[in-house]
Amino acid sequence: MTLNDLLQQGRWAEAAAALDAHLRRQPDDFDVCMMLGQVRLRLGDGEGAEQSFHRAGGLRPHDPMPFYALAVTALDRGDLDGAVEFCRQALAIAPDHVGALYNLAWVLRRQGRIDEVPDLLRRVVASDPAHRLAWFNLGNALLDLGQVDGAIDALCHACDLQPDWTEAAVALAQALRRRRRDEPGRERLERAWAMKPSAPLASALGNIAGDMGGAEDAERYYRRGLELEPGHVECLVNLGHLLHQSHRLEEMAASLLDAASRLPGETALVNLTGLLYSRRNDLDRAGECFERAVAMDPADVEVSCNLGALYAQRGDAGRAAAQFRRALTLDPFNPVIHSNLLMALVHGEGLSADEVFAEHLEYGHRQESRVEPFVHHRPTADDAAHRPRLGFVSPDLRTHAIAFFFEPVLAGLVKRGVECHLYMTRALQDDTSDRLRCMAHGWRDLSGMDADSAAGIIHGDGIDILVDLAGHTAFNGLPVFARKPAPIQISWLGYPATTGLGRMDYRIIGYPASTADIAHSTEKLLTVIPAFQPPANSPDVSPPPMLAGRPLVFASLNKSSKLGERVYETWAALLRQVPASRFLLVTPGGDAATVRAEWRDRVAGWGIDPDRLDLRPTCSLDRFLDLFAEIDIALDPFPYGGGTTSLLTVWMGVPLIALQGDGEAGQTGAMLLRGLGADTLVARDEDDYVRRAAALAADPDLLVSWRARLRPLLSTSLLLREGRTAADLERVLQMLWADHTRQERHG
Repeated sequence: MTLNDLLQQGRWAEAAAALDAHLRRQPDDFDVCMMLGQVRLRLGDGEGAEQSFHRAGGLRPHDPMPFYALAVTALDRGDLDGAVEFCRQALAIAPDHVGALYNLAWVLRRQGRIDEVPDLLRRVVASDPAHRLAWFNLGNALLDLGQVDGAIDALCHACDLQPDWTEAAVALAQALRRRRRDEPGRERLERAWAMKPSAPLASALGNIAGDMGGAEDAERYYRRGLELEPGHVECLVNLGHLLHQSHRLEEMAASLLDAASRLPGETALVNLTGLLYSRRNDLDRAGECFERAVAMDPADVEVSCNLGALYAQRGDAGRAAAQFRRALTLDPFNPVIHSNLLMALVHGEGLSADEVFAEHLEYGHRQESRVEPFVHHRPTADDAAHRPRLGFVSPDLRTHAIAFFFEPVLAGLVKRGVECHLYMTRALQDDTSDRLRCMAHGWRDLSGMDADSAAGIIHGDGIDILVDLAGHTAFNGLPVFARKPAPIQISWLGYPATTGLGRMDYRIIGYPASTADIAHSTEKLLTVIPAFQPPANSPDVSPPPMLAGRPLVFASLNKSSKLGERVYETWAALLRQVPASRFLLVTPGGDAATVRAEWRDRVAGWGIDPDRLDLRPTCSLDRFLDLFAEIDIALDPFPYGGGTTSLLTVWMGVPLIALQGDGEAGQTGAMLLRGLGADTLVARDEDDYVRRAAALAADPDLLVSWRARLRPLLSTSLLLREGRTAADLERVLQMLWADHTRQERHG
């Protein structure tokens, strides 16, 4: 039997013996040395294979093949450093050796040296344009490095070389989502789907359809994916998120709960079940799900964030911050996690102002250290003469608290001839969005877009002054500002603290800055008193309900994330001081049995009869405004006071007791009341808070008086002079633009 027969039949031990015998007769036979090394690899004899390849290398020291074979042998043994060394030796002899280039790139990526990979793979495809794996890996490497356009180009090449390649099509879909680009990549995905439909590709196409606003198409893809593979977790999770976002909770439960019971080891399904219970306001069961998911996969960042958000929803800022810190250790440069942590710290009471500021500085360092700012052209005399082009970035260009302040200012600026462009960072729009879009000179939907792409769009629009309206609130655009797409950048309205960004030039606040404000801000502080536009068709102010013979009602209508143990203790003391009163509290799930039971236990723990508690769920704005007819005295939270809620309270004529706090977050209610001449409603400390609220409760005539005066006082205050705020803002921005152009032109 010949050597070829042995090799073809896979009789490797006999083939090795025959090759050994040949080499004893002809020890300088290079080809047989190489063949013996390959056969020994087949036999699992890595050490013997290495000896054979070393021997071949000695016979031909200028041939790259022995060194390439040694690299493959090292890989087979898991010796990544050895594989790198031998690949480099092969490339020193033959710089365009495709195998050595490809394997070196593969090993370096495994070692986390991702930045070295693209150049190697580009050399591979330059030598072999049909190397589909090289194109595929090049696309993935570029995507990991954030070079999305290059990734899309490489993955398109991979898909063109094998149109029905599911993995390449799915990777291309992920890249397209980062850029929010539809063509030409989408054609390749649909071609792959037509040739070889699969659940992973259905999930990818559904995600892209959802990004482009096609929720029905997205749902159709997810459901088709589940027909192809009923237990496909990604399709189940994506369908669940879609139903969750569209408030179709019963359908979500139908598709999710059975799958979660059949696949109990899938962390993503347990996490999604937690979201379902959270939306149903069954916070205990939601917490159980999130805690179980964390135990199942401690490295899952999303789960830790959801558990943190649940703690924040329950007013436990300390535990929320702990979860967000944990998630941040897993993904240290994730801006969303870091913003969530900062929100929890601003709401909490455990850290000093210096410590909270330091954490904001850390956010700025992490986001700005990894990206280069845009370079802006040197202003000309014409630039100095024209009005600056303004851009406003926000996730809340919709029916939201921000709109009460921003809409009248936008209307005033446009009326004054200022060019205004709006950039929406959340895929949630409504009638208010339509009104704002119609006012503005330009509207861009940046939702779901990566920060590089969004910043590039804004820079391309030639915005002179870019204004952030969100700070660290959800779906914010601060990573865009870290790239400095406009020469002047300002934060305003959305967040009561510094952004922490060194590239955010200014921050506008509604009162003269204190020494502490300046010390705890990375931005230069400017003062513009905001405008407030009360809701259209607001109900008339009603008389205090206690006049009808009912018990006096204290109330808190603020977000539960602003409520902590310190304010609960103060309210409990007040309820004990005024024993005949009742307490109305708006909280998520206020109509759910589990939430009501939890709150009754908490109130009982204060030494208060739980029957005095009137718990209400969160509700629409119309219903929210109707609630004020049931309230005698509103109670402002602390240390993070009410903002829009306080203004609506005063607008509806309900007297508000507020504590004079520190910083922007701690003094909004007090500043509002002092501005209206209602200083007697502002307390110095917790004891004074209880004393003033109890005294007001004991004085029906004063309650009637405040009820009659508050709306007129607010109506004639600076807050409702819409044109003044627009004029003041334009004046300040024009001054900033003039200073900028002068300094840039003259150094």
